[in-house]
Amino acid sequence: MAVGTPSPDPASIVPREFKRDLNASLSGIRRGHGARSLQDIIGYNTANSVEGLKYQQGQLLAAQAVNLSDPAIGAAYKADLEAGKASNRALIDGILTNGTPGDKSDDFDAVMAPSGSALVGYADRAGYPALTLPAGYGPTASSAGHNPIGVTLVGTAFSEARRSRLTARSFAAEEPRLLVV
Repeated sequence: MAVGTPSPDPASIVPREFKRDLNASLSGIRRGHGARSLQDIIGYNTANSVEGLKYQQGQLLAAQAVNLSDPAIGAAYKADLEAGKASNRALIDGILTNGTPGDKSDDFDAVMAPSGSALVGYADRAGYPALTLPAGYGPTASSAGHNPIGVTLVGTAFSEARRSRLTARSFAAEEPRLLVV
């Protein structure tokens, strides 16, 4: 089954909220001598270029430059956040309702997708729950290179309990209310 693309699909909000959220997370760390802000990480990477600059320094610098307290940037961020949530929710809900929102008889409880599927990112942006489960190892002669692989169950808002029961009953794709993409 083809998943499709959310429409509208506004610009990612991650680069705009990264500094704010990372700084909030790091500020709660009280032990050790590690970084306490995004600027500390950028400074470390610059001072230790052999090991630090291989970690997307350009993206860190771009995130550091974002000022969400600027009214125009803050308004654009909020608009993209809401538009992204709405369009990604509509896409996933359309899949789960089998395109017939008024007919509950053909709805799915969850969609099972391979980890790394675009659907997992859509669930993140929609604010919907996603549960990743181990599914074995990739074939040696593949891009997975015998590394662990997984599947992700994606549901709609507040569907965690239903999906947990579904997972407990049958991890195999034999469950009739599970759509595999």
